[in-house]
Amino acid sequence: RAYVHLKNVQEMDEKEIKGYCEKIAEKYGLSAPTYYSLFFSRTFGSVDFGTTAVLGVLAAVVLTGGCVVIQSIFRISILDKIQSFGQLRTLGATKKQIMRMVKKEGRRLGWLGIFAGTAPGIIIPVFLVPKGLHIAGYLMTLAATVLICRGMVALSIKKPVRIAADTSPMEAVRIASVQIGFSHRRRKCQKLNPLTLGNMNFRRDKMKTVSITISLSIGGILLLCASTLLLTYEPEALAGKYFPNGHYKVYTDSEEELSKVLYSGNPLSEELRQEILAVEGVEDVITARKSVGTDYKAGSYTGGGMGDMITPDNCQALEKGLTQGHMPEGKKGILLPDHVGVEVGTAVELSLGGSTVEVTVDGLFDITKVSAGYGHGKYQFDGAMLYLPEELFQELLPGVGNFDYSWDIVSDPAKDSAVKMALQEILDSHTGIGLDTFSDYVEYCRSTNSAVFHIMQGIALLISLFGIINLINTTLSNLMSRKWENSVLRSVGLTKKQLYQMITVEGVGYVLLCVLLTALLGLPLSFVLHHEISAAVYGSPTALRFPFFYMALYFLLLMAIQFLLSLWSIRKQGKQSLIEQLRKLD
Repeated sequence: RAYVHLKNVQEMDEKEIKGYCEKIAEKYGLSAPTYYSLFFSRTFGSVDFGTTAVLGVLAAVVLTGGCVVIQSIFRISILDKIQSFGQLRTLGATKKQIMRMVKKEGRRLGWLGIFAGTAPGIIIPVFLVPKGLHIAGYLMTLAATVLICRGMVALSIKKPVRIAADTSPMEAVRIASVQIGFSHRRRKCQKLNPLTLGNMNFRRDKMKTVSITISLSIGGILLLCASTLLLTYEPEALAGKYFPNGHYKVYTDSEEELSKVLYSGNPLSEELRQEILAVEGVEDVITARKSVGTDYKAGSYTGGGMGDMITPDNCQALEKGLTQGHMPEGKKGILLPDHVGVEVGTAVELSLGGSTVEVTVDGLFDITKVSAGYGHGKYQFDGAMLYLPEELFQELLPGVGNFDYSWDIVSDPAKDSAVKMALQEILDSHTGIGLDTFSDYVEYCRSTNSAVFHIMQGIALLISLFGIINLINTTLSNLMSRKWENSVLRSVGLTKKQLYQMITVEGVGYVLLCVLLTALLGLPLSFVLHHEISAAVYGSPTALRFPFFYMALYFLLLMAIQFLLSLWSIRKQGKQSLIEQLRKLD
């Protein structure tokens, strides 16, 4: 076999590519070429709406989170400057002038943020795609990113701008943190202590509390989704789909045509099976695949590859993987992959072991959803490309009694190293047999997917930092706005320890509410995301692995930062006398 790689293949269509290969075959008197047709379906196929929908939902969550965080931070900034806006109103500034001033500040900060974000975004792709970028698409993506970010800023500052414009001079002269747009009902008197005071601060401005909590929760939700995907793409999980029964695979690995190997004596014999079962730690030897090399022709289309036998063990998996048609009902029916472009009911000339027979395509299957047909080695070139009934095997290869092509070795994990050494010694004494190990494939996945894995880890880290920075900004803003109020409480007998407890209670309230919202909103989203991604990667949805480590670390960091900021604030206030702190001037 020869593998042909074409230059500038991205600029050709499927017909042009196949025509070029056929000219090469005709020029040198070769048989009609076969193609890796999955390439054509992925390159020239239709849009995968399932994946697009998942990415769309994720993009919507990110954009919504960005808007909420921007609005929260800008709203806190507005409330901190509320006295200044009131003073400007007393000097004659109109609502429109206040709105223009705040909008101008928002636009200026927005453009600075857009530049800071797009600058590395312009440079990084140049290193990620060293062969060159599509300039038109590159510029369009850049322009769309800038417009979206600009729209996010404009939408996010709309509410804070209205708050600033609606500030009256009387509201602005209040020393304590004001509440705009809310009226208070008279409540029963309650005992004042650090817990109740912290709870009152937490609930005093419901709109602000909700805004801060949502902005913190967005970071938790995105971290939950990113860390869930990180676990989905773990090398151990990727390797697990190729080793469903054990950590070792033994398969026929011969340069000779497989049908000739079967006639001369299948190396996967009963004697070898018993020899492997005698190894200490080996619990079972399972026949994973019965296969033989095939070629077929359907009209002008020619193809080939490993043809697997339909057995009771893989029948159920095949039925689940069918996308069209039905399972073969007789010995003249076969199953083909759905990406080859052959319709159900098409007559096919099947060549196997030197014999040719006409069969019918009874069904089409998705090769990514039939794990029973996964190949061997790093590149898995010997994956199942069609499925045939047992009667057809026996008709085309009469006299062959053993069609075993691959075995799964079930062993005791505690004796893994001893089993590996024993298997290697056994196979070294036999020819035409290959060995796949779980550990080798894990290393292969780690090396080939290291970039993706590290990118996901980086995204998870950035999201966690995003939430932490937001919490720091929120806590510091609250402490600054209530500096005078806390001093008044100190002057009437509140101790430093009680003040620390009061501030901590309010911060813990934000963190606990963040945990609740993250669980309520993040779990369903991460489940849907994991369901779609795992189905695409592993052929069928896998069990969701909750990222306990990442989420526990995130929330522990939030709690620790809250405690440290409260302690820092108390120590800073302790450096000034109460007389100085009670002054109204900043």
